[in-house]
Amino acid sequence: MSERWLWLAAALVIAGLATGHRILLAFGGLVAMAGGLSWLWNRLSLRRVSYERRLSQSRAFIGETVELTVAVTNRKVVPLPWIEAVDEVPEGLELEGMELKYSHRGRSRQLELLTSMAGYERVGWRYRLRCTQRGYFELGPVRLRSGDLFGFQTSEREEPERTVLLVYPQVVPLEQLGLPSLRPLGEAKGGPVIYEDPARLRGLRDYTPGDPMRRVDWKASARHGRLRSRLFDPTVARRVTVVLNLSTFEQSWEGYDPPVFERLVTAAASAVARADREKASVGLLANGRLPRSGQVLRIGPSQSPRQLARLMEALAMVGPFIAYPMEVLLESAGSNLGAGDTVLYVTAMLREPVLARLRRMGAAGALVVVLFVGREEPPPRWGGFPVYNFARYLGEVETSGLYSGHQPEMEAAQAAPGLSS
Repeated sequence: MSERWLWLAAALVIAGLATGHRILLAFGGLVAMAGGLSWLWNRLSLRRVSYERRLSQSRAFIGETVELTVAVTNRKVVPLPWIEAVDEVPEGLELEGMELKYSHRGRSRQLELLTSMAGYERVGWRYRLRCTQRGYFELGPVRLRSGDLFGFQTSEREEPERTVLLVYPQVVPLEQLGLPSLRPLGEAKGGPVIYEDPARLRGLRDYTPGDPMRRVDWKASARHGRLRSRLFDPTVARRVTVVLNLSTFEQSWEGYDPPVFERLVTAAASAVARADREKASVGLLANGRLPRSGQVLRIGPSQSPRQLARLMEALAMVGPFIAYPMEVLLESAGSNLGAGDTVLYVTAMLREPVLARLRRMGAAGALVVVLFVGREEPPPRWGGFPVYNFARYLGEVETSGLYSGHQPEMEAAQAAPGLSS
């Protein structure tokens, strides 16, 4: 009860005592009692009241629906004549059959729930949440508001707990794009190619003309007084590194192009899914950062059963903030990519500084393939590397009905969460 009601009660009691009017005295007492009851009820209204929010699954694909269950529980004998819960639902998630109010928090909307509750009662609601965008979504926080029976006073409390939903990027089959599959995503034809594994050192031998200089063991050469070359055991393991350039404009201060950016992520996700399906050791390198961690998106090649989930989670969370120019990132990572590796470069721009780094990888024995997602028509080859127009292919796939939402092998990503588990 506001201060003026307290003053009113006091004035009535004083007036009743001064004039001897019992009616004024009684009325003042009633106002004082009502005010005290209102104050106490308001103080108790949100005590032992909890709000729960649950999702039927924590990961989904674009276009899928997830069941959202919310419940308010009153764990005390005092009833609640009214209680309001205002929950935050981020943009990119839609509640089927409901229109939500926009929130002052930005990029979210408000789910408003209003009910009354008896003592020790639980009230719940169920909704269908449709995933319309890729991303890392946090539902919440929720604001609870209640008060006394008379509406004189209200109490408010914010519950900071959030519920995370990760929506994987769109994945399309790449078979009809024309990408060869035997290295994988490479150009070689014939049987499996055997490569030397630089992680499996067999021994040393004298240097022979034609040995790459990176094989020379300089310490051993100094000890023996002649050049000595390292020998490695062979391997048939196929390594694919998807290199994702998240830039959509020449200069980062120009912002980004949202449709082109989403095509970049879709192309990378489709390449990762295909490489995993072909049992390749697949990794990801991008010049962006993951939210909250601030780390550059770098996941080394692996054939772990959890690798596909880790890669898809990273692509679901990545945003348009550019951490480094792509040529700078390739300069530091290029030494890890060589003979036997396939480098699939996903980009919306064809820039000469990047081409110089890719050529070094090609000279070291890596197979480089370019997946282009820009708005213009790319050349069939760029610096000697084959270029595939993914942007045009994506439009053809979606209009022809070949795209079915996600590939069957992607179900493993839901069953084996990685980064944010």
